[in-house]
Amino acid sequence: FKSTSQAAQENIIMLEDVTFGYVPNINIFEHLNFTLKRDSKIVVIGENGTGKSTFINLLIGRLKPNQGFYQMVSNLRIAFFSQHHVDQLDYKSTPLQYMLDLYKSQYQVQEIRGLLGKFGLTSDQILQPIQSLSGGQKTRIVLASCAMMHPHLFLLDEVTNNLDMDSIEALGQALKEYNGAIVAVT
Repeated sequence: FKSTSQAAQENIIMLEDVTFGYVPNINIFEHLNFTLKRDSKIVVIGENGTGKSTFINLLIGRLKPNQGFYQMVSNLRIAFFSQHHVDQLDYKSTPLQYMLDLYKSQYQVQEIRGLLGKFGLTSDQILQPIQSLSGGQKTRIVLASCAMMHPHLFLLDEVTNNLDMDSIEALGQALKEYNGAIVAVT
């Protein structure tokens, strides 16, 4: 049994009685209640156009409720893997340079090379322009970048789209071992 204050410390995002719509009088969500805890593992499944992306954007605060209560703990590190993740990559850069630009103050070159290797990129591939890589290799770059953030929350939107079965299995195993919160959308 946990006290109320202990339970509250485990909550990282809360939506209470939330109503949201893009157009007045046409709501996508009404009376939405959702609490994400530090160790939550959640999969959101639905067809295209059912509000999954809207829900995710409400969850991370990119959209504000029309009504209701929203709270996110301060300093929450969120690694967001978007289904349009390739848009965030600099196609003229190499994977190594892309990662150095993001993390050079936190990591040594060898650490970045090693992590990209753990994500299945060869030493030749990390020196090629990103535009020359396959969709799966680009996905691995973004996943490696997410991992380097040491996030409290992994938010994965259609993460398996460009991955082969071996990569999907490796991702599943890594997420199984991950101690933070995960919200996956498919």
